[in-house]
Amino acid sequence: MTTLHPCKFDVILLDPPFSSSFTWDRLQELPIPQLAADPSFIFLWVGSGAGDGLEKGREVLAKW
Repeated sequence: MTTLHPCKFDVILLDPPFSSSFTWDRLQELPIPQLAADPSFIFLWVGSGAGDGLEKGREVLAKW
């Protein structure tokens, strides 16, 4: 039997499917810190920049 080793990614691209059931809080719960290599790039689509998307995106990235 073989053992799978956890994989770390150099680049992560996220385009969240925001809806009433998938919110910024739910996005923040994703295990990105466990998946991201050190160093790595995380690209997070936050919308057009209108509204609070850009600020919410910054908050989520800071918490990860």
